[in-house]
Amino acid sequence: MGAALAKKHKRNGLLTSAEYMALPDDGNRYELIHGELVMSPSSNFGHGSVALYVAGKMSDYARRKKLGRVTIETDVVIAKALVLRPDIAFVSSNQLAIIRGHIYGPPDLAVEITSPSNWQMDVFAKMREYERFGIREYWVLDIVDQRYKAYQWCLRGKRYHGGLVQGREIKSLVLKGFKLNLEDVWASATW
Repeated sequence: MGAALAKKHKRNGLLTSAEYMALPDDGNRYELIHGELVMSPSSNFGHGSVALYVAGKMSDYARRKKLGRVTIETDVVIAKALVLRPDIAFVSSNQLAIIRGHIYGPPDLAVEITSPSNWQMDVFAKMREYERFGIREYWVLDIVDQRYKAYQWCLRGKRYHGGLVQGREIKSLVLKGFKLNLEDVWASATW
């Protein structure tokens, strides 16, 4: 249903974020990347387990400390022709106005968990978009083929700095005081 409507719009050009947001829910997972509607297959069990574990830990911490809100699989409208759907997003208390059913503007932290079909997009393409639109911190949890690597980039000025996380935990600079034991994250992928 959503794809058919997208095709109707595409005859006249690329989709805008407003047209994307007006698409009916057909049960598929889409993102809008430079006006192109991109469908992602559903995640596998390990991906879902990691997302649930990490989002649960982040959400509990943010709620307890009154730092903001955490969500999973929510559209983030960040440009006229760009709507991304990070696996996990954190919006700080001072930015809660950007939450209006979906997120309209850059969240403070975006987390992507890799899948076999999208790991290069998560590590490279999305990182560049998140940097360009000012998402202050970006994590990639790479679980494809049991690689079990974490990447973290933080915005300084207009550029991301960071990369592969060395050590056993990842510490957020945006979600003040939050740290995550990576061995527990990797274990959640194999339950």
